[in-house]
Amino acid sequence: MLKFLIIPSLSFSVFFILFLPVVNAATIVVSIPPLASALKPLLSENDKIVVLLPANQSPHHFSLKPSHLIEIAKADLLISVGVGVDDWAGKAFANQQLRNKTPHIIFAQVEGVTLLSRSKKGGSHSHHHHAHNHGTANYDPHLWLDLDNIKALLETVSKTDLAVSKEKLANELKKLSQLDEENKRILEPVQQVAFLIEHPAFNYFEKKYQLNNVGSIELNESGTSLKHMMKLQQKIETENVRCIFKSAHTSSKKVATLLGSNNRAINIETLNPMGDESLVTAQVFSNLVQQYLRCLQ
Repeated sequence: MLKFLIIPSLSFSVFFILFLPVVNAATIVVSIPPLASALKPLLSENDKIVVLLPANQSPHHFSLKPSHLIEIAKADLLISVGVGVDDWAGKAFANQQLRNKTPHIIFAQVEGVTLLSRSKKGGSHSHHHHAHNHGTANYDPHLWLDLDNIKALLETVSKTDLAVSKEKLANELKKLSQLDEENKRILEPVQQVAFLIEHPAFNYFEKKYQLNNVGSIELNESGTSLKHMMKLQQKIETENVRCIFKSAHTSSKKVATLLGSNNRAINIETLNPMGDESLVTAQVFSNLVQQYLRCLQ
């Protein structure tokens, strides 16, 4: 009798488990960390994001390995920037899209995204509302450093077959809009403070918040000429530069040599345009705003 009671119970349990609703998890492969930071708030705990570019590695000297191609082949959605910074992903993503019809979003071609033109000196001059597949070689590739561009990307991702919650999308768009206004308020007092930057990767951020970037210091790994050093020191004096932003791979000591006999206190801060993939976009921007504020005050 006891045996008779156990078997139906076990059979019912097995039946119940077999017919539990299956959660459709998605695998999204992105070229660089900032794209992962942008997507995280929209995804469920079952979804997976694969970032091809390792943390703290330059995208300019990166190439795909066979292991990356395996990840790309398993993707439900591919996302690249598409303006030079991740050209190494373009061909592989295009082949996967052609072979398996895997959706591929090119950030630079998203409706509503604004691109900044890039001058020969690395500066940015004009906005370009890019919605079609025009040439992108002359555009600054760091378009994720504008929150409006991130919002346009999220809206496009929400229109794919991924199970993106409308509530999550609305909440994230609202949060980024509020953060944008907060950033403007925080940075307004330092908008006129002059600074130099080693790598001109923050044009979107600086233009959005009307910050006073007076030029790039362009330090060479092989060394900086005396003529260039003197020119930079003169700019520091004439522009009353208060802050220098350097790249992570450049020592503060090397940057300090630019100051020469300058006795004014000049802050030095390290910036990374790739952010931190362990953080979401709102956290990355909040940290970036604090870095600028700390250096410019």
